[in-house]
Amino acid sequence: MKKSLYMLLASVLIICLFAGCITYTAPSEDSSIRTGNKDAEASPEEAAQDEDIPEETPPDANVPASLNLEYYLRELAHEHPDASPEELCDLMLDDPFFRMFWKESTEYYYPALNYEFQPEGVKDACCIWDAMQGTHAFIYVFEMEEFADTGALIKALESNVDPYWTETPLPNTVSFEEGNKVFFAMYPDDMRPVTGPIAEKARDFVEIFHTYLADYPTAAPLEIADYFLTHQKIAEMYTMEVEPGRLTGFGDFENEVEITGFDSGAILQPMMSPNTNIFYVFHVADGDDVTAFEQQLKDNANLVWNVCMSADTVITEIDGNYVLFMMCSEGTGN
Repeated sequence: MKKSLYMLLASVLIICLFAGCITYTAPSEDSSIRTGNKDAEASPEEAAQDEDIPEETPPDANVPASLNLEYYLRELAHEHPDASPEELCDLMLDDPFFRMFWKESTEYYYPALNYEFQPEGVKDACCIWDAMQGTHAFIYVFEMEEFADTGALIKALESNVDPYWTETPLPNTVSFEEGNKVFFAMYPDDMRPVTGPIAEKARDFVEIFHTYLADYPTAAPLEIADYFLTHQKIAEMYTMEVEPGRLTGFGDFENEVEITGFDSGAILQPMMSPNTNIFYVFHVADGDDVTAFEQQLKDNANLVWNVCMSADTVITEIDGNYVLFMMCSEGTGN
C-alpha cells in the first residue's frame, strides 16, 4: 500500500516538474504592430447582436484595428531612408490611421509646441496633426544637420509642448532618432483607422449618404451625421440631434420659420464661424410626403444664415424616408 502511494506521489511530482518547464512564447514583434484579432470567437448570440449595431467605421479585413505608433514610424523611416520629412508625412497621410490628419508647414511656427520655440540643429521639418477628429494628435519628422545633437532636440521637444494645445492631455509620447531623422509624436489611446470615402467638399457627402444608408438602412439621423463627422476634411465640426421648430439656416430674424414634418433629425455644423457649411439629415415618418418636406427645406433655406458670410449652393437628396440638406459655397450659384 505504501509502495503504491509513493509511486503515485512520484508520478504527480514528475508531472508538476514537466508543467513547470513549459514557457510562454510572446507574440513576435510583427504580430503586435496593428492587429484586430479578437481574443475569443463570439458566441452565435453575441455575433447576432453585433450585426445589428452600425460600426463607426465599416470594418476592412485588410486594415488592422490598432496601431503601434513607434514601430510604424521606425518601419516607415527604415523603408524610406532618403525621403524628406514632407515626403514621409505624405506617406503617413495615405495610411488609414492618419487619413483625417492635416499636413502643416513649420515655416512660421511649430504646431503643438510653444509659439516661440525654435529647434536647433534642424535642417528640415514637417508635421501632421488631427484637426478633424478633435484629438489634436500630432507627428513631427525632423531631418537633422550633420553632427547635430539629436538627444538635446528630443529633450527640447518634450519640454516645449504647448499646454493649451488640447483640452484633454494626450497620454502617449513617442520620441526617437532613426538614421538622420528625429520623430516626435503625441497621441491618444484610442486611435482607430478610417476607411471608406472622405468628403473634402460638401457635395462629396451625397455619395457617402447613399452608401451609408445602403449598408445601414435603419440608421438614426445622428448616426449618419456622426459618420459624416469622422469622414470629412472640410472643417472642425460637431453634431447634435434636432427637433421640429426653428432650425439654424432657415428663415431669419424678420421672417421666423419653423421646420416641421420630420420625426428625427441631426445637424453637422462648424465648430467655429465664419463658415458657410451646414448639413442636416432628416427622417420622415412612413406615409408622410418626403418630397413635400424636401421642398419645405428648399423654400425656407437662408443662404446668408451666417451673418459673416454667404453660401451660394443648396443641395438636397432623398433616400427612402431620409432627406439630406446642405448649404455651402461652391462658386456655382446652384
